Amino acid sequence: MWGAPRPTQPLLCLMRLHTAIVVVQAYRDEVISAGKVRQILGMATRMEVEEFLKQKGIDLHYDETDLESDRQTHQQLRSQGKLPA
Repeated sequence: MWGAPRPTQPLLCLMRLHTAIVVVQAYRDEVISAGKVRQILGMATRMEVEEFLKQKGIDLHYDETDLESDRQTHQQLRSQGKLPA
């Protein structure tokens, strides 16, 4: 969806490009989250968002809250037997 624009739809391509630029800047300024980036740009997964941001040269925001959330998820999956002990 957010790949190279098609020349047959220049206005749509310009609107998508503008949206992507605004979203990237808002994420860079920590105004919106990766989840909001995914929602606005219509991406299916966080991995798709991560790849998109990586292509734009933007590091993911990952703080202690994210780390703690990941630890809790890991423990939960382990206790459910979905990860090896």
